Amino acid sequence: MQNLQEFLHRCVGIFTQQTYKADWFESRTSTACSPVSDRRSCYSCRTMNRNSISTDEELRQGDYLLSENGNYKAIFQHDGNFVIYTWRPTWASDTCGKNPFRILLQQDTNLVMYTKEDHPVWASGTFSNQHTTRMRLTLTNEGQLVLDNNGKKIWSAGEK
Repeated sequence: MQNLQEFLHRCVGIFTQQTYKADWFESRTSTACSPVSDRRSCYSCRTMNRNSISTDEELRQGDYLLSENGNYKAIFQHDGNFVIYTWRPTWASDTCGKNPFRILLQQDTNLVMYTKEDHPVWASGTFSNQHTTRMRLTLTNEGQLVLDNNGKKIWSAGEK
């Protein structure tokens, strides 16, 4: 029990029985890590909204977004591709084999995929000099990944 408590202590955020579920499909949270020195030790207690991520949040390989209606899934696959699925793939980042490790929604309004060494391998191309903390990447019920800045759509991919 002490090892579990130490493990949870290294992870940032409030960890309560209300917010934690063994199967995150039953809750509105999945896993995401906050900035800590050893991200790998914190991997399984990361928290994010089920169908979206916000500014400074990230996805790691195996993480995914699920549309509210459950018909679409955007998964950051272990082969490095970020793919939207229904019963078939509808969009992909085409980054298979480029060794990406995480996808970060940055304050500069750009969605960027990085290697473990923090080298960018893909980006949404939405960089702006006007930094913001009101960014959101959402998987919609229509199967679109939509990146918005304070409610204004600035990029999208996938079906409509």
